[in-house]
Amino acid sequence: DDWVIHGEGGEVRRGKRFLLQHSVTKRWLHSHDSRFTHQNCGNQCPILGQQEVTCYHERGDENNYWETGNGVYFPAVAR
Repeated sequence: DDWVIHGEGGEVRRGKRFLLQHSVTKRWLHSHDSRFTHQNCGNQCPILGQQEVTCYHERGDENNYWETGNGVYFPAVAR
């Protein structure tokens, strides 16, 4: 799978939001605050407490945005 990173202001920096777009389907990686529990999926939960992640067709949905955390960041490289 190839994903294109869309950073706010054209770059991704610690503490900033970004979007991930699938290069083939053009869909946006999407999640929300709902987590898997025994109440919403019984004994079929993939991993209790984890969020479901899907792809969404519209860029502007707030749940398409991700935020960077701790880590090492490298400058963007043009292809």
